[in-house]
Amino acid sequence: MSQRVPGRKCVSGYWGGSVKKRYDSSHLASDIKGILEEALGMGRRAELWLPVTPTTPGVVACTCEKDTADASDFRCLSCFGTKLVPGFQKFMHETLHWSSAEAGAFTVTTGTVDTRIKPNRIRVADGATSVVIETQDKAYANANSADWEFQVAAFRKVATDTVTAEFSTDSGSTWFDLSVINGAAKPVGAGTLRVRVTLTRVAVTTDPPDFEIVRLRHAEPDHLTSRVKKVRDDLQAGEILVLRTWQAEQALRTGGYGRQINHVGDKMWTAPLDFFDDRIVADTVAAKINDRDAGPHPFYTHVDGLFAGERWALYQGSYSEQLLTFTHMSFSDRRAQDGEVYHLVF
Repeated sequence: MSQRVPGRKCVSGYWGGSVKKRYDSSHLASDIKGILEEALGMGRRAELWLPVTPTTPGVVACTCEKDTADASDFRCLSCFGTKLVPGFQKFMHETLHWSSAEAGAFTVTTGTVDTRIKPNRIRVADGATSVVIETQDKAYANANSADWEFQVAAFRKVATDTVTAEFSTDSGSTWFDLSVINGAAKPVGAGTLRVRVTLTRVAVTTDPPDFEIVRLRHAEPDHLTSRVKKVRDDLQAGEILVLRTWQAEQALRTGGYGRQINHVGDKMWTAPLDFFDDRIVADTVAAKINDRDAGPHPFYTHVDGLFAGERWALYQGSYSEQLLTFTHMSFSDRRAQDGEVYHLVF
């Protein structure tokens, strides 16, 4: 009988035909993926943020890009250096946004777009004491009646300036203050939302307030998979489970930066995102945390534990799809230093 592995005295290997069919019938890849998912049951809960890409629905080109260079501003509150508004989206959340980059779609009363600064902002017009910015409608779907979170990036120049923000679910017929969005008029089910922002100054001689962006988002708990619920019944929508190496802190003093805390050699690993979100198809690009686009890295925040609330940037990703199955991914990670853009992201 011929030898399968030349030079060996024994008959090595599998002789039953297609090796792939053997592995398919053994369900080895599925077993490995299942064992790793179970191991994550002892992982830390972490909220995940992903940078938007040109294929992300609803993104808008930011106005912070420099005319003299193909670069954006990492401190931009609209795109955070991704060149696309809204910059980041929290995992398993629906995010609606209206930015000054969309000013052409707004109804603006006694206001003007200030193109002298980047990103461009909408400000009170010269000679006026207020501006009213009414946005267009955008569709939402809140099937689980989840609570909304919001952020208004509008800037007062003097203490007497005022900023008010309101929302409407009937195309502007009725308005409610944004602070009570989770009250009696809470947007639930499916519908449309529009926002109205009013900026006011007490005198035409003061530097006028200006508007940049409004963000609204809600979690989508109805899309948590049954698999992850069996592993961790305390996991919330927008969270993943991570297992990390020991945290080793090293204090450094460098010129111009002062004292910094570095985390040397830290890594984390987690399951493909289809383990958490039932809309994501296994073994597809959507199932991985992607760090191949320009701009800041994806990042996560520990929900609890020794490092609760700290934000960790992910880089140098590794993806295992041995046996033709995407079983897990790992990243080097580092704690975001004070002043980095990650601390600005909503």
